[in-house]
Amino acid sequence: MTRVPFPALALTVAGLIPFVVGAVISHGVTLGLPIEPYEGRWIVYFYGSIILSFMGGVLWGFAAAQGRPTGVGPLALSVLPALWAFGTLLFAIYLEPSTLRASFYLMAVGFAVTLVLDWYVQSRGLSPRWWLSFRIPVTIVVIGCFLGTATDV
Repeated sequence: MTRVPFPALALTVAGLIPFVVGAVISHGVTLGLPIEPYEGRWIVYFYGSIILSFMGGVLWGFAAAQGRPTGVGPLALSVLPALWAFGTLLFAIYLEPSTLRASFYLMAVGFAVTLVLDWYVQSRGLSPRWWLSFRIPVTIVVIGCFLGTATDV
């Protein structure tokens, strides 16, 4: 395994800020901002749906960037995170509030499944060697933010 490039590490840590801040706000710690706890929930949820879709795009990029045929499998799997995010977003919007907590759990599952897809892509040699060891702790933080926010819904 090689070291994670600093730009990837720094940008990812910056990308975790909305998850953590939203989760904290959802528990009533508004950090002096004119914001309500329920708005913190939606910060986590909407930002999470964007990032989950982005992660699918990253997987697509790994599969397409190799310059050799990878088969339809990696490309097809790369669209699953975006479809999952879209489906759970509809679930949250149209069935809320009775199933809003379940929507947060479903988003956490989406990130966990995307980590499995990361493993699959790495096992096929499509991603950098450092990718999976980098993604595991990031995914743990994101899932923790979703689960922590779900407890307050």
